[in-house]
Amino acid sequence: MSCCAYWDEGGSCVETYEEHVERVLEKWKAMRPYYRKWVEGKFGIDAVELAIKFHDLGKLAGAYGDRSQRRLYR
Repeated sequence: MSCCAYWDEGGSCVETYEEHVERVLEKWKAMRPYYRKWVEGKFGIDAVELAIKFHDLGKLAGAYGDRSQRRLYR
């Protein structure tokens, strides 16, 4: 089973959680050479990669898939 990260106005899944994380990680990979030194200097790790992987964990909850409950996630 794959969870949806984003729906269109008609309720169709536009992007799965996995696709969303991968897409944002690809964007970070392009920007990382410019920011990595600063980020790792401040946090000691690649905190941006961790944030990308975990920023939408709430979307994995069953209530997020229920349109009537989705407002709780905005």
